[in-house]
Amino acid sequence: MQAMEFKKVILILSNTIRQTDTNFYHLPPGHGRQIAYDTLNNIRLFRNRVYHNEPICFNGNAIDFQKAEDTYQSIRDVFSWCDPELLLWIKDIDSVIAKINGAKKI
Repeated sequence: MQAMEFKKVILILSNTIRQTDTNFYHLPPGHGRQIAYDTLNNIRLFRNRVYHNEPICFNGNAIDFQKAEDTYQSIRDVFSWCDPELLLWIKDIDSVIAKINGAKKI
């Protein structure tokens, strides 16, 4: 996923924070408004790092993709909370993990 596409997805997801009660029809049992809010807020914070051109794959001087991988999984979780079929729909255009794995080899 290119940076602009990623930014659009993050913007759409971050705008749903105020609508958690109406958008997450498939929220797992035991997950409430606070978990949805926290997940979306973490995505928003990551999005802000991307928008401000801050490093997203470093922990000090070490290369570390854990935050990017965690945020990616959070985005997938939110998609599945809205509609599990969204994951099938994006499968053919989703290249995030492949790009992270490629970057890890550098």
